[in-house]
Amino acid sequence: MIYFQLMRIRYWLLLGDKKGAETAAQSVRDWYGSLSDDMRYYYWKFFGLLYYCQEKYDDALHCYQKAEELLKGEWKTSGEEADLAYLSALA
Repeated sequence: MIYFQLMRIRYWLLLGDKKGAETAAQSVRDWYGSLSDDMRYYYWKFFGLLYYCQEKYDDALHCYQKAEELLKGEWKTSGEEADLAYLSALA
C-alpha cells in the first residue's frame, strides 16, 4: 500500500495536480521509517519532483541528493541513474 502511495505522488504530478500529489505525499511521510532502500529512493525522487513543481529548487536538489545516495544499491538500473541525473540538472 505504501508503494502505491509513493507512485500516486508521481501519477498526480504527471497529471499536473499538485494538490493531489501533496495529499499523496502526506500519506507517505509517516511511513518513512518502514520503507526499504528502493522505496526510500522513490520517496526522495518523487518528493524532489514535487518540490521542483512547486518551484522550491533547493529543496528539490536536496531530495535528489538523498535519492542519489540510495541509488548506489544493487537494484539500480542505468535508466534510473540517467533520470536522476537529468532531474538534478534541472534543479
